[in-house]
Amino acid sequence: MTHIMYSMMQPQHIFNSTLPSLDAPYPMLVLTGPLACWKRELCHRLCRKFNNYFRY
Repeated sequence: MTHIMYSMMQPQHIFNSTLPSLDAPYPMLVLTGPLACWKRELCHRLCRKFNNYFRY
């Protein structure tokens, strides 16, 4: 419950996108898999390495 309250207290940002047109779908990356398969670590690594493309 603490992490939910902490995330709600953080400032929310809407980032500008550079989509080719208004009809183009917004790019999204979804990581799925069983429990304890390092999805969170992969997410953190992707966000650090490609910080111009991925944020959460």
